[in-house]
Amino acid sequence: MPLVIDLPRSVEVRIEQEASRTGVSPAQLITDIVTKNFAAQIDSETQARLNQPSIALLQSWLTEAEKPRTQEEQADAEEDLQQLMRNLNTPRREAGERLHFPGMDRSL
Repeated sequence: MPLVIDLPRSVEVRIEQEASRTGVSPAQLITDIVTKNFAAQIDSETQARLNQPSIALLQSWLTEAEKPRTQEEQADAEEDLQQLMRNLNTPRREAGERLHFPGMDRSL
């Protein structure tokens, strides 16, 4: 259904900027926004298209996670994990609550 909407120039500029940033046409951007906010039910094709940027981001994270780590990167990751566990235990220890990671050395 064609629909003509008069928008202030500042809004048009913002729509054009966002459309350019996301790699879609201004018309497609507006269609996506209206569909997300007003459609009672989105058809599977539209939903798949709307999910595409999120899926691409998740896929890039998975690709990055699958890359082999150097020994130094692995050691850094293990130290980060140890620090995270210590940090999660600290407030629980101070409150006298059961620790999430009871095997962690308190002095570390």
